[in-house]
Amino acid sequence: MIVVEDPFRDYLGMEVVEVGEFYAVLECELREEYLNELGTAHGGFIAALIDSAMGVAANWDGNTRFALHMSVDFSSPGYGGEKLRAVARRSGGGKNVVFLEVEVKSVDRDRTVARASGIVYAGKMPSKIRK
Repeated sequence: MIVVEDPFRDYLGMEVVEVGEFYAVLECELREEYLNELGTAHGGFIAALIDSAMGVAANWDGNTRFALHMSVDFSSPGYGGEKLRAVARRSGGGKNVVFLEVEVKSVDRDRTVARASGIVYAGKMPSKIRK
């Protein structure tokens, strides 16, 4: 298991809790600065949590992979002070393309906040993108 450093994830206070083969669990607290004018979690923050969980799951072994697609469905609001947990796991694909699903739940209120699906490119990377 390798967790690549991510300053954006760190800036947003997202903690990597668990990592496995195309699997990751991230948690974070919904701070006031992540809320919209309605006092609920901003959709962009939820999408960033999903994207970060997909990224950790996709790159679990240190190989560089990147997202090709992400689709998010919001089902209930997140409220300030709640802890959110995003669980990303492989749902299909093959050698070069991997399908991932992510569920974001409120740990405090035991309800689903959002679900997402994504596609990551897992094939050989062009040399200009590789680190």
